[in-house]
Amino acid sequence: MSKNRQNKHRGLKGNGLLTFVTVLLGCAVIVSIFALYKKAPIMLIASNSEASSGASSTVSSQTDEYIQNDELTQPNESSQAVSSSSPSSPSSSEVSKPSASSSSTSSESNTPVDLSKAVFIGDSLTDGLSIYGGIDSGRIFYTTGMTASSALYKEITIEGKSQTAADFVAAKKPKSIYIMLGSNDIVQGISAKKFQSYYEKLVDKIKSSSPNSKIYLESILPVTAKYEAKSTKLTNKRIESFNAAIKELCANKGVNYCDVAYALKDSDGTLLSDLSWDGFHLNKAGYANWIAYLKNH
Repeated sequence: MSKNRQNKHRGLKGNGLLTFVTVLLGCAVIVSIFALYKKAPIMLIASNSEASSGASSTVSSQTDEYIQNDELTQPNESSQAVSSSSPSSPSSSEVSKPSASSSSTSSESNTPVDLSKAVFIGDSLTDGLSIYGGIDSGRIFYTTGMTASSALYKEITIEGKSQTAADFVAAKKPKSIYIMLGSNDIVQGISAKKFQSYYEKLVDKIKSSSPNSKIYLESILPVTAKYEAKSTKLTNKRIESFNAAIKELCANKGVNYCDVAYALKDSDGTLLSDLSWDGFHLNKAGYANWIAYLKNH
């Protein structure tokens, strides 16, 4: 082979090798771009998922946080119904939700419950619903220091007429009846069983007076940790045992248990101090939680 032909042959080999390397590099670049393109959506989805998770936890936090308002004075029942020492709870407005089993036995609805056709029976805690809860006082039957036994027989004057709780219900024929009793029974030192016995008789009389009304027995409200530390009788442990008796009563009598305490206590089961002005009675924010719970359960 001549020298010129050899050089030409080498040149052709060199050009072929260069072309081959260029093609390989081009393929590598294309594969890299394709790989990055494929990964990009995955990274975006992960990012969106993280953002969604963050937003979700924020909403949950906001949902669990109840309204806080300035404390307002309301009628004080503690001097008559509760000894100066009563249970108390942490000063946090963030409500830690108990398990679903401890919430109201009535199912939740997307449509708020209409309370305009309901009546309420109880002690001064219930009376506060007319001051802070927007409930018409003419639909509230209460006396300071009311117990399950006194609710059976005691007459009070409402709209110029002396009547018992059963008489009151018979006259109103309400769509629903909410009863909250127990705090004063605990203070008086009676047993949970005796309390349940009186309460059962009251429920029977109420049913007889207005058979078409739906009856809700509300849980006894807890007290704050500070209040409990000074109390000799009204403790959250006793309150829980009486609430258990109310739940049993509801099951026996076929009426509804309404766990209002769920909207007012923290994870330790004590009343949130931000919702009370004395560790036992509620302030405006406390009543806002109470009403909101009734409307949504």
